[in-house]
Amino acid sequence: MVCREWRRCVLNTVFGLLDGVSVVRILIVDDHNQFRAQLKSLLESVNEWQVCSEAKNGTDAVEEYCHLQPDVTVMDFNMPEFNGLLASREILRQYPDATILMLTAFDSPMLAARAKAEGIKGFCSKNEPKCISLAIETLLRGELSRLVYGSSRRLTRLN
Repeated sequence: MVCREWRRCVLNTVFGLLDGVSVVRILIVDDHNQFRAQLKSLLESVNEWQVCSEAKNGTDAVEEYCHLQPDVTVMDFNMPEFNGLLASREILRQYPDATILMLTAFDSPMLAARAKAEGIKGFCSKNEPKCISLAIETLLRGELSRLVYGSSRRLTRLN
């Protein structure tokens, strides 16, 4: 488990609270180390958000999710061993209420439809960092949970 502050991660994992403020625990899943590091920095710039773990492939993602049950999982689609769609399917089979945001470098309506069919609650381009934060905020509010974010200029609801 990769956590910036061990105490913070443990307290939040066990109690869900730290200093009276609810902390949103986020699992990042991507096979590119540099992208994970940049995304972690972006997400942890939000005060109440904490990256409690990272995984580099779908197999590790399922294991980390089962161990930590984070509030949000940000999952890349294209990864070795077990792609993001298959990993999400397995997580959602065991934890149907899991909140997963699928990231992809491809703006594909077909992939978005497949993600929706699997129960994935959000879909967005990994090339749009502002889109990723906006998508997580939207999912956390429980609003428009079946959204596809293609780019920061376009917001489309999956019906």
